[in-house]
Amino acid sequence: MLTQIQLIIEIVLSFFLLLGIIYSFYLSRVLSNLKHDRESLMGLVEKLEASVKSAEEGVEKLRIAGEVSGRPLSRMIELAKVTGTELDTMVEKADATAGRLETATIKASPHERKLEQLLEKASEIELKLHAEVQNQPVSEDTEHNIAAAAPAEIQENRHEPARSQQSETQDETAPPPRNTTPPIARPAADNVTLRATRDESPALRPSPSPAAERENDGPKNARSRASTSNRQKNHQMKRLENTFLGRPAR
Repeated sequence: MLTQIQLIIEIVLSFFLLLGIIYSFYLSRVLSNLKHDRESLMGLVEKLEASVKSAEEGVEKLRIAGEVSGRPLSRMIELAKVTGTELDTMVEKADATAGRLETATIKASPHERKLEQLLEKASEIELKLHAEVQNQPVSEDTEHNIAAAAPAEIQENRHEPARSQQSETQDETAPPPRNTTPPIARPAADNVTLRATRDESPALRPSPSPAAERENDGPKNARSRASTSNRQKNHQMKRLENTFLGRPAR
């Protein structure tokens, strides 16, 4: 019996020894893992400490930078506030001026219509005056006045070709004298003197016809009348503009 009990006890003890050995192996593995984890944790802790230190340094730098840049930023903020208030006042003034301009345009619209009507009437009057000036016949008094005002040299240069043509036509168309008496022979000197006196004396020269004078003086009269009509039209337009622009100012 004792031998059997001893065997059983030995078997149980051996079993427990095996369990202890197995558990010791397990514990050794766990401890090795824990050591490895501890080392990694220590490295992480060191890294965290370094990052904390760098963060503290960055915070200090940011604080210094904030103190340095805070003053100009505060000034800029104050200036922005002041400019905002000024812009608000300018916007209010612009709104007021826009309202005034709208009222002024509403008031000026009938005046603009009147001005357009007056300009149309003035253009119609201008066309009528131009047509009257073109259709109006040239008066003899104005022709004589313009001819008297012109220099004598220009008049002589104008009338010389007409006089020469008239003298040639008169000489060609004049019929020969019907005298039964024989012609008296005159010396050549008398003929030369008579021709010289005819050329020198203006009374003996044939006077130009009024039609030729009118043809020569027609362009001058038309120009003078056109200039006077343009002056009158400009004066009338200035009067109309002054009267129209003077009404709203009152």
